[in-house]
Amino acid sequence: MRLYFALSCFLFMNACTFCQPALTHPTLSGRWEGAVRVPGSPIRFVIDLAQRDRQWTGSLIAPDFGIKGAPLTGITVEGGNVEFALKHVLGDPSFKAHLEVDGTLEGEYIQGGNRAGLTLKRLGDPQVELSALGTFVSKELQGEWRGSVELAGSKFNLILKLPDSGAPDKPTGQFVIVENNATSPIAFWKEDGKNVVFTVEEFGGLTFVGEFLSTPPEIKGEIQLHQGNAELPLVMRPAPPTSADGKPAAVITSN
Repeated sequence: MRLYFALSCFLFMNACTFCQPALTHPTLSGRWEGAVRVPGSPIRFVIDLAQRDRQWTGSLIAPDFGIKGAPLTGITVEGGNVEFALKHVLGDPSFKAHLEVDGTLEGEYIQGGNRAGLTLKRLGDPQVELSALGTFVSKELQGEWRGSVELAGSKFNLILKLPDSGAPDKPTGQFVIVENNATSPIAFWKEDGKNVVFTVEEFGGLTFVGEFLSTPPEIKGEIQLHQGNAELPLVMRPAPPTSADGKPAAVITSN
């Protein structure tokens, strides 16, 4: 009788074990929201990661920089570790993170040799939106635009050259700092209605976020420096025609 009772208890306990639902483990697939811990100025991100046909894909939203749907490149997943990067956006940063037992992603944001902590929390299912491939420069924006910014008590005159050639993935525009006699190619250009976003990888990296106003014609917004997180108001207006002797007209500065 005792043997029968013990055997019955053993079978009952194992049956209960088999009836329990499988434990669910945190997954890297999903929509993640969080921030890079930059002292005094955290950078917010929404990152979507999804696995399709055994291949990982993803996109990124950076609301502070007006960037939506930037494609993630070089995605590698090993266990609970994930690495990926951005190209032609925000100075080509890379991300390294590990999935913690509490379901959060903890890791590093690496850009230009600088590192900062990163924490992301899962919001739900992934919503990958690969819409950040650049756009052509619209006809009304083609040409040369001029303006100025102030930084650390100094004034810098800027020129934005937007030709009518190039392709969305290889823009051919140029960004010029007159005082430094320095020219950098536009790495990324995107128009969405009247909204304008472009990035420059040189000069420590910068992103312009603003809008085009047709009357009077202006490109108005802010330059956001990738190093130091400074935000510089900028208004750019069409360059005046050249003078009769063929020399460039004087730079128009913004107020």
